[in-house]
Amino acid sequence: MSDLLYANMFRRLVNKTGGVEAACATVSALLGHDISKGTISRIQNGFAAVPMIYVYALEDATGDYRFTKLRVQEVEDRVAAKEGQSITRLAGEVGKEAGEAVNALILAAETGDPKAMAEARVEVEEMLHAGETALSTIEKLKA
Repeated sequence: MSDLLYANMFRRLVNKTGGVEAACATVSALLGHDISKGTISRIQNGFAAVPMIYVYALEDATGDYRFTKLRVQEVEDRVAAKEGQSITRLAGEVGKEAGEAVNALILAAETGDPKAMAEARVEVEEMLHAGETALSTIEKLKA
């Protein structure tokens, strides 16, 4: 996955938490020591890697388990590829992600809102990931 995708996903969690200060407080409570606003800012702007412990704290605080869902999907895709994944399931996943991407793109085009643009980017990245997974699985099944 792209670092920019992770940064955008992290930014979304920060915003859902209530902003940088709220995210700092949430993560600090889990870690037991303070973290700076600059750290959160660097992460959400793609200038630092996204620490999963920060993600877990923000996911639990917001109820948005986007990183966890993405990781589960990646692991399931690997297992499925080894076991001979159903092409029908892959088609459904690509279609689902494509539909979500189209909806997000339309919303971004209609509103011009920067947050909607960032969300559209995340949805398109997820669609591309689903497509890449399908292509990779097809290649493995051909072998």
